[in-house]
Amino acid sequence: MLKGGPEIEKGASITVETVLQSIEQTESWWGQLQALMQQGKPVKGFISDVIEVWSQLEIAAQNLQSQLPQNPAEAAKIKALWIISAPGTYFQASKQDRYVSKPWSRWMDRQRINYALQIGRKLAEMKLGHPISNNWADAERELTEQGPLVVYNGTPAENAAVLEAKKAPWFRIPEANIYPGNKILVISPIADIDNTVDQIKSFHLPPVFDINLRDEIGVVLHAPQAVRFLYMLANFQETVPEGANMRVFALPTPEGGFPEYPMQELRGTTYYRFIANPPIAAESPYPFKNLSS
Repeated sequence: MLKGGPEIEKGASITVETVLQSIEQTESWWGQLQALMQQGKPVKGFISDVIEVWSQLEIAAQNLQSQLPQNPAEAAKIKALWIISAPGTYFQASKQDRYVSKPWSRWMDRQRINYALQIGRKLAEMKLGHPISNNWADAERELTEQGPLVVYNGTPAENAAVLEAKKAPWFRIPEANIYPGNKILVISPIADIDNTVDQIKSFHLPPVFDINLRDEIGVVLHAPQAVRFLYMLANFQETVPEGANMRVFALPTPEGGFPEYPMQELRGTTYYRFIANPPIAAESPYPFKNLSS
């Protein structure tokens, strides 16, 4: 279903009309969607809303600082960072999956992991009131005490790469992103993970974990997939600890990925809302924060 989109003139904006055109040109379920629109289903309104969410996330993704909390008290509320795995692994640019032929998807998994570790360090620095030490023994202590838990759940190959990296973070992780292995949780799924729904269903925090009402979980992924993730998460709300809020730390669409990447995610979100039975995507996204909202 998630195929490459039709050619759109470079620089053109994504609209409801271009999304519908993309579905018509690439998807076997276009006839079903047409029939639903003729029956009065709010397909166009839904797509318009989804585009707006993507635009908001894409704007925020251009500047990490804009996504961070503004003071130590707000930083202290972010108890965990949840990385949604992506094409490639931490040590491989790509792997044999549906994205292997997409040059823009290379190293996406490593980008997300490093971005999460960078965010974790910045949050710790806000709470400490000073930069993380350049001495690893001191930095490890500071990050262990003040850094959020970083949670990763992917395929066995993806998980294995993160487990390998965290064994010797001072050696395998870039110095600017180095993070203690004891603050990185890799979730081993009961069954192999194939898609975003599998990742949502398999997510969990440790049995004894200090997360309270209005604390936050930051989710780290690229802006286009963040849209589909949020609409799916709204259908699986039991995944989120009761009373916790979600904050999105989005990465921008990779160079060369526009319009193909956001377009495929917009098509996918539409499919999971109107064609999948039962629907996997909800009518509206799970409530989230970004842009220091």
